[in-house]
Amino acid sequence: MERLFREDYELTTGEDVRVQTTIVPPARAQIDPQKETAAQIARMQSGLTSWSDEVLASGKDPAEHLEQIIAERKAIGNAKIAFSSSPVIEADPEEEAEEQAEKDADANRDPAEDDEA
Repeated sequence: MERLFREDYELTTGEDVRVQTTIVPPARAQIDPQKETAAQIARMQSGLTSWSDEVLASGKDPAEHLEQIIAERKAIGNAKIAFSSSPVIEADPEEEAEEQAEKDADANRDPAEDDEA
């Protein structure tokens, strides 16, 4: 797929292009989740596979999965909920202030200005 895109682009524009793709295979069903999860952990701890490799094998995109984990842990920290299995990431007050300022700016923006642009 990457090769076909690159060839088409190069023929069309006459420019070289580098494209990096990540193919996420579908996840396979686990027969014994407890044993298979223990095996995944052992492979990562021994350095045989990386966290990204294990996430890919589960049918998920590692970058998207990491973003989801970070967002959920921040939300859990903000809600002051503690689970025994995961550390809580405290939200950065400066980051929260920036996010709130962006939301306020979006809420106060005049829709007519968007039409003029």
